[in-house]
Amino acid sequence: MPAMRLRFPRSRVLRRAGLIAGAPLLLLAGCGADSRNTTQSAPGATAVPPTTDTAGSVGPDLAVSSTGVRLEKVATVELPTAFSPRPESTDLFVTEQVGVVRRIDVTESAAGVDGFAVAPEPVIDIRAQVAAGGERGLLGLTFSPDGRTLYLYYTAKDGAITVDSYGMTSTNADPGSRVNLLSIPHERGNHNGGALVTGPDGHLYIGTGDGGGGGDPDGNGQRTDTLLGRILRIDPTRPADGKNYGIPDDNPFADGEAGSPEVWSFGLRNPWRISFDRETDDLWIADVGQNEIEEINRVRPDEDGGGRGANFGWNAMEGTAPFEGGTEPAGHVPPVFEYGHADDNCTVVGGYVYRGEAIPSLRGAYVFGDYCKSEIRGLVVADTAGITPEHRDLGIAAPANSLSSFGEDNSGEVYVLSLAGEISRIVPR
Repeated sequence: MPAMRLRFPRSRVLRRAGLIAGAPLLLLAGCGADSRNTTQSAPGATAVPPTTDTAGSVGPDLAVSSTGVRLEKVATVELPTAFSPRPESTDLFVTEQVGVVRRIDVTESAAGVDGFAVAPEPVIDIRAQVAAGGERGLLGLTFSPDGRTLYLYYTAKDGAITVDSYGMTSTNADPGSRVNLLSIPHERGNHNGGALVTGPDGHLYIGTGDGGGGGDPDGNGQRTDTLLGRILRIDPTRPADGKNYGIPDDNPFADGEAGSPEVWSFGLRNPWRISFDRETDDLWIADVGQNEIEEINRVRPDEDGGGRGANFGWNAMEGTAPFEGGTEPAGHVPPVFEYGHADDNCTVVGGYVYRGEAIPSLRGAYVFGDYCKSEIRGLVVADTAGITPEHRDLGIAAPANSLSSFGEDNSGEVYVLSLAGEISRIVPR
């Protein structure tokens, strides 16, 4: 087997993917009028030096052999959009854009995983509630830390961004147990967000788009009194104030005086996948750009407050560049990595920091891709300011114009989702 060498720095610190029922549709934002509100900074926001994908930035520590890894197909479903393991289980769960959750049964032995099989019956079918098409649909799922509750993120029939919870049986979700957590009005069809993860603290982190339209015409990105264009953080186990969830006490606007209590971070355009590094608790956010720049943000719990109150800049900034004459906001947290639309790139698809055991040389790399090229890439970001990230194609790809998402199982192995229907696992060649 050809050698593959990836040395990654370690430290203990803490989707414009377009989807349409029946066929993939690139999630490209149209240009439009741009109206801005007065920019605001927020408590806890800590800037980090920007880094970009410049010529020669790939160093010898990211010397990946193009034959070192391969994609192993494990399942086929219809238009997969999101993927999650269930705690205390080997089963894997995937959303279909149309509104169905599927379970992939994983069989294991002492030698490892023996096989994958899609269960014949859905875990839950909410097609009657979901508006699917274009950028809309069933877009996210996660579980409570004990695995007893399933959370779903979808576009409702009226266009609202919706997050619901369902009680789980041994294998399926109980439709009659539905509790609506959030329903956020969303008049336009694009920028529906879709990121939904359970954080290391047990709270729900929810990535919403800016409300759609080109250039954020409503100016939601730089407002703090809206639930659009941001990462929300709520506690679904502690209902309060007439809502089916509570506000963690350390949310930056928990008292509601300077912003919406649910807001954790803001200044995002359309975060297409967020994830936590299971070893360091770093929060990674892939934010889809307008016409020129795709960006990846990383915030650490120690140095950056885990993103508490962080302003990622949109719509005053697109990546590290002012957007249409905008001025960099006070306290702007720039991306740790960005890239342009040359060479057929168009839309960042966020992934995970690899922490599995199957590919030791990949450990510590953030694995992500781009919808149009659909190549799978590795990114290494040093903890020392001023060191340019290392970035390289891993030599594997989903079919062009089909990469929709990534997944991670309970062992830290990474999976690739394609709108062509395939779910694959990254394995050594």
